[in-house]
Amino acid sequence: MIRNLVIFALLFVLSGCTSVSEVIPIEKNTYRVSAEIMGGGPKWSDVKDLARIKANDYCAANKKYVKEIDWETHGSSGWTALNAELKFSCVDANAAGQTQAVIPNEAEDDRYDELRELKSLLDEGVISQEEYDQEKKEILDQ
Repeated sequence: MIRNLVIFALLFVLSGCTSVSEVIPIEKNTYRVSAEIMGGGPKWSDVKDLARIKANDYCAANKKYVKEIDWETHGSSGWTALNAELKFSCVDANAAGQTQAVIPNEAEDDRYDELRELKSLLDEGVISQEEYDQEKKEILDQ
């Protein structure tokens, strides 16, 4: 019984948890969004990707593109939660160096859930790092 509780507690701690804040206006046309991943040995690129997705969705709703201004990172992989805060603005296609218009996709909101589920599968050992990277790229390219 105690052994089962210890195993359950260990699995719970190692399974990881992700969160992404709402986009917060901080100045005229300047915003901040943060993402955090706890447990499971996340990479900084995973945390930053979650923040980028939220920023991209926010700007795409206005048919604009994200222009990254600054990143702040907090935490230590393997020791504490990794937190990445993105400061960004939404700009027209020409200002962002893009040539085609953004068309918001209704399924984009599901990407957050897909990425969280995918990360859980990796953390639980159900899929390999290679499979995770390939699937994550496909989700982000949607």
